Amino acid sequence: KGVQVLADIINCLPDFNFHIAGSWLEQYFDQETRDLVNHRILSDSIQNVFYYGYVEDVSQLFKTCSLSLSTSYDESFGLSVAESIAHGIPTVSHPVGVGMFSDSIVKYKSHATEWAKAIRSCEETTKEAKNRDYIRENFSIENFKVEWNKIL
Repeated sequence: KGVQVLADIINCLPDFNFHIAGSWLEQYFDQETRDLVNHRILSDSIQNVFYYGYVEDVSQLFKTCSLSLSTSYDESFGLSVAESIAHGIPTVSHPVGVGMFSDSIVKYKSHATEWAKAIRSCEETTKEAKNRDYIRENFSIENFKVEWNKIL
């Protein structure tokens, strides 16, 4: 899901702090991916990465973040992107799933330096997610219930 480019982005942006949430279940990944994550992303020697594991309520975490990054190149929806946008956090991602509503879209297979440019630009120019209201209105739990009941 884009861990190689994430490791390279972290290396390109030593002046940025990266707050990472989500379960890291090593047994589901090959040895190369485990080594990459453990040595280049979650290593204690990487001073600008803060890993939280699974977070039930991300709203507190979002209060510490000025933007959200999703390097995933294959998403059917992209819940983390939707949550970020709904919280008003500017987002940088590939145009997959709900990522098409991100504030800055990075082409598939872009080099980490392109990501770094997009991240710096978004950080400097965007203070609130441009599609926050759209995501809140169209992807809210309440709206989901209404649409689901139409199907039933």
